[in-house]
Amino acid sequence: MQIEAKRGIGGLFYTPTLLSSPFLDEIASINFAIDTGATMTTISDFDALNNNIICTHFEPTARTIGAGTSLATRKIRDCKIAFLSSIHSRIEKLNHVDVLCSFDSKPEVFTSTSVIGLDLLLNYRIYWKDNIAMILERT
Repeated sequence: MQIEAKRGIGGLFYTPTLLSSPFLDEIASINFAIDTGATMTTISDFDALNNNIICTHFEPTARTIGAGTSLATRKIRDCKIAFLSSIHSRIEKLNHVDVLCSFDSKPEVFTSTSVIGLDLLLNYRIYWKDNIAMILERT
């Protein structure tokens, strides 16, 4: 099974998804960047705001994350992510997805890119097609 991520803003590769959890009021639509340097799949505060995901409804994580800064994160448990690729669609389950809550601790910091991290990517072989698409192949 293959998922195609297309090159987008900043040269990153993005894949559209739907995210569900029994702890969310509705299904979230998120365009995730594929980030092989990220440990966890994380929803940006921008995407959380656009999908009406209210951080205070979720349990704080024991850690903070960020490149060069630390940001508050919270956990959305029992998640399913549906990849909506032009090649195939696929649903993956995760124990939890982190959501950035910079408004909790640093309102001047705002992140716009949600990322698929190694918690999912370790299940895929990654290769590139003509430098315009990244292919994720389930192993």
